[in-house]
Amino acid sequence: MTFIGEVFYTTCMDTVLLDTTPAGLKRIRTFLELTQKALAGLLGVSEWTIHRWERGQGKPGLLHLRELNRLVRDAGG
Repeated sequence: MTFIGEVFYTTCMDTVLLDTTPAGLKRIRTFLELTQKALAGLLGVSEWTIHRWERGQGKPGLLHLRELNRLVRDAGG
């Protein structure tokens, strides 16, 4: 495993294991250089949903985690 910043780990299987804590989700969004609104649009959720995830008032579901995984991988993570 390789540690990349404080955002995620990668494995030899090209799988990204995301830090899905509220702070981790915000770091992922910052790594992707996206606003809450932009990330919400990419994930098909409301800006309020992203806001809630980043404050620990909810968690992304499996489909959203898969899409976050893809976005991070595509960004070179």
